[in-house]
Amino acid sequence: MLPLDGPGRPVHGLAYSPDGRLLAVGAEGRVQVWDVVAQAVVFDWPAADRSSHAVRFDPAGRHLFAVTGPHELT
Repeated sequence: MLPLDGPGRPVHGLAYSPDGRLLAVGAEGRVQVWDVVAQAVVFDWPAADRSSHAVRFDPAGRHLFAVTGPHELT
């Protein structure tokens, strides 16, 4: 197990990429993608006043989907 210093906010969703190398974290006000091997954030998207309630990678691992509010998919 590797500790990752997360977004510092409550986390609402986690998803691993199909190859297990990336971890998407949906939290209040942001979505982060971590390279779990390098233990580094590779993508950090501020979601303004929105919370990210769910995150998912597509089956190929090329796209990340986030539910950022009522009836909103980004």
